[in-house]
Amino acid sequence: MKILIILPFLLAYCVKVEGLRCYTCSMTDEETDQSCLTDPDNAGITDCDKKYCISVRVDYLDPKDTIQSLLRTCVDTPTFINQVIEDDTYRNYYRACQTELCNGGIGKDLTDTTDNRNGDAITLMVPGTGAAHSVIISLTLIFVLQIVLFLYNV
Repeated sequence: MKILIILPFLLAYCVKVEGLRCYTCSMTDEETDQSCLTDPDNAGITDCDKKYCISVRVDYLDPKDTIQSLLRTCVDTPTFINQVIEDDTYRNYYRACQTELCNGGIGKDLTDTTDNRNGDAITLMVPGTGAAHSVIISLTLIFVLQIVLFLYNV
């Protein structure tokens, strides 16, 4: 009988917790491989142990909208969250978000991240909590507790 009470807690302890998955790649205008910009799914995906997926896109001001570099990675503390900063030569697009593979898109607009996931504009899941596993664990606990209560009352 005691094993039925302990079993759900053991299951909860043993479930694997996954980190935040982010696109991770970089490119510059001098490279022939533009897959970081055009095909981030094949450029690189990483299970990160960080809090944010980010993309930093740098465009030349002249010629207009010509990309100089693009970085997709994960960090604990972004330099900037969803800002555009411009100087005499470059326009820098800083994007940060906290959902799975949210640092896709072309890196310019908040709405062009993959699946329109863009940080503060949505409900966020805390990375690493394993939300899908939590639901399974909760349902398992409820089921086991019902069995224990049934057996206890029999």
